[in-house]
Amino acid sequence: MPTVRCGPGQACFKSACRFDTEFDEAIELLPLPVDAVVTHVFPLPDARAASDIVHDRTVASKVLMDLTQA
Repeated sequence: MPTVRCGPGQACFKSACRFDTEFDEAIELLPLPVDAVVTHVFPLPDARAASDIVHDRTVASKVLMDLTQA
């Protein structure tokens, strides 16, 4: 993957994945309710807090960004 240099005030994303219909199938395959897997949901303005918590596996499983609140 090519690297991107970011300057002050710019956001850099190392990678991004886009899924469409796979989410519905994946949720159906879960042996438990999706609420049991998703531990945190953050609105876009709280992206920094989401990034901080996603690295703490003692409290986070799946961390989602809610783009509907942007």
